[in-house]
Amino acid sequence: MKTAIKVLQIFVLFVLSYSVIYPQTYGKLYSKDQANVLFGTVSSSVQVNNAHIQSAINKTKNVLMFKIINGIVYILDNKRNVLYPVENSVSSSEPFHMFSVSIINELLEKGKNTLSTVEIRGDVLSITNGNFTLEFSTLCPPFCPSD
Repeated sequence: MKTAIKVLQIFVLFVLSYSVIYPQTYGKLYSKDQANVLFGTVSSSVQVNNAHIQSAINKTKNVLMFKIINGIVYILDNKRNVLYPVENSVSSSEPFHMFSVSIINELLEKGKNTLSTVEIRGDVLSITNGNFTLEFSTLCPPFCPSD
């Protein structure tokens, strides 16, 4: 019995340390062509300067959240504070699309354009830069970061 408890304790410690070392990742990169096939055509889009995205990345921890509201891209930090456009607010119940900062950085590095396009494709929000498109966001709420 003591051996089973020790094994269970070791397993729990492993799982907890794994989640700290390898946190949840939100989003996946696709080629622009793959995204068009998988998620459909873009019904509306708004361009945003990468300088605004990079500034937001520097002010958050692990994730950024995006949404287009009345033709304007809103960017929130991990605690749902509005980072762009500045001096705005959103309802805590308003769902935003959450992406990992690491994947956003990868998009900006691979895309190499100074502007990114936040796009609506039906119920899907994607972000395109150059020939790469970021998708597979997670909605917050209901699934918001705990940090």
